[in-house]
Amino acid sequence: MSNDVVALIIDGRSTITGRNLPVIDPATEETIAHVAAADAETVSAALDAAARAFGPWSRMAPGERKAAVLRYASLLEGERERLAELLVREAGKPHATADYEVTCLVASLRYFLEEAERLRQDVIVDPTGRFLHYTLRQPLGVVVGLLAWNYPLLNLGYKLGPVLASGCTAVIKPSRHTPLATLAAAELLAEAGISPGVVNVVACDDRSAADELLSSPIPSLITMIGSTESGIALMGSAATSIKHFSLELGGNAPAIVYPDADLADAARRVVNLKFANAGQVCVAPNRCLAHADVYE
Repeated sequence: MSNDVVALIIDGRSTITGRNLPVIDPATEETIAHVAAADAETVSAALDAAARAFGPWSRMAPGERKAAVLRYASLLEGERERLAELLVREAGKPHATADYEVTCLVASLRYFLEEAERLRQDVIVDPTGRFLHYTLRQPLGVVVGLLAWNYPLLNLGYKLGPVLASGCTAVIKPSRHTPLATLAAAELLAEAGISPGVVNVVACDDRSAADELLSSPIPSLITMIGSTESGIALMGSAATSIKHFSLELGGNAPAIVYPDADLADAARRVVNLKFANAGQVCVAPNRCLAHADVYE
């Protein structure tokens, strides 16, 4: 890879800061890139950009927004091989798994566009019979999305899909271990016609910078995939204003084998799921509960 520093994306512009983060290939322990490291001031600029972009983007006709997001999905497909190779290098995962992530990112963008069109907006008959009331769903505001390192582009799709389809704007913070594919994907936003500031991407290992994302009153929603302990700490740091949270946190994930199961198939599926992505999967089973009749 190039020795140049990989820039952050803030307000549609490539942004270099005064400090860099190394990105390590876990397979070789080689430094494969350096990424600009955001400080609190950089994070604040990203939040301000998302707040400014929210008005025009949220008021855009849904059909116009949809066309831009579909263009973005097509551009991502065109860069499939480059994005997958970045994932292989920064995450140390097999090419087939990395390619699957690109597929998931594109599919998430398209799915949430469809889901936005399926939203119900109820009509309520007034008790007097003289009026009809209806509910109108509106974009929420600025969303902060914190990505996990195990599936960087899948995580990105889970965040950007709902954000872009609903007319919200975002500041995305990938894991400091795996920022490259996320930043490369974000570089295509402008080419798709998505306005500057709608999606901003920052990377950091500075606790004060990360806290700025949470404690700022600008975000309306914070979303994260991580441990229960991290979720509790996040909500505490963010309690400076009334915010929404969408958190996928740690839990207990048993696989249950019933007595009528195909046991060979059940064993294969449980083991494959447990060891997929070296076990670093949110839905990896951590217990197997087998019915007494088939336990042996």
